[in-house]
Amino acid sequence: MAQLSLFDDEEFYEFPKDLLDYRENFLTREEADLLKNKLLDTAPWEQRTQKMYDKT
Repeated sequence: MAQLSLFDDEEFYEFPKDLLDYRENFLTREEADLLKNKLLDTAPWEQRTQKMYDKT
């Protein structure tokens, strides 16, 4: 018996390569850390819990 897939194999989105420009070391490590910390401190992050089988 063949295993069924949870995802449709035909649906695949490939990001257009002309819209993506990878620049290694675009930011220094210090700049990247500052930006990451600013995002963590200012973005409205939220984590929800879901009760399943009488457990959270």
